[in-house]
Amino acid sequence: QAITYAVNRSGTLRVAAAGFGRLTAPATGPMKQWQLPEDQWMKYYKPDLDKAKKLLADAGYPNGFSVKLCVIPTFPTMVNGAPVVAANLKRIGINAEIENVEYAVWIKRWLAKDFDMTMNTTPGYGDPDTAFFRALHSTKGQNWNSSSPSDLDGMLEEGRRTFDTKRRKEIYDKVQIMILEQVP
Repeated sequence: QAITYAVNRSGTLRVAAAGFGRLTAPATGPMKQWQLPEDQWMKYYKPDLDKAKKLLADAGYPNGFSVKLCVIPTFPTMVNGAPVVAANLKRIGINAEIENVEYAVWIKRWLAKDFDMTMNTTPGYGDPDTAFFRALHSTKGQNWNSSSPSDLDGMLEEGRRTFDTKRRKEIYDKVQIMILEQVP
């Protein structure tokens, strides 16, 4: 969680492939109709370095640690974003060495979860089921972050089987808040 406070909650991580980036809710631009109102998600992106350092200390790393950040050199968002991530981690005592690996090696290691840290890019999904279920469901998706926040699976399954747009919006609003609060 400390890394989350240093990186995800830092307003400085605004890197986009075309250089036109802005912070968004977990439901990104192509899912605009599913996004939370900005006043509900922006507060989660405020840096809290003291809390990040405390979380590291509580986890047994009061002086930080070193880590490798694995990126694919042919992916501009990774190449441009990695130094920003590393600089933010440095603010709480985590030294991130950027490791460039070719795409096939990255895929193999990513699938095996054989890396310290990595970045990933996702396409502009238009529906929250496509964006969230595959990435975050602990048993039926790929669970990219090896995380299973409480009740997330049930909410993802409910969103998947709900056809009423208003009800789906309510479900995915809760999913986004859960993602922001528990940061998979």
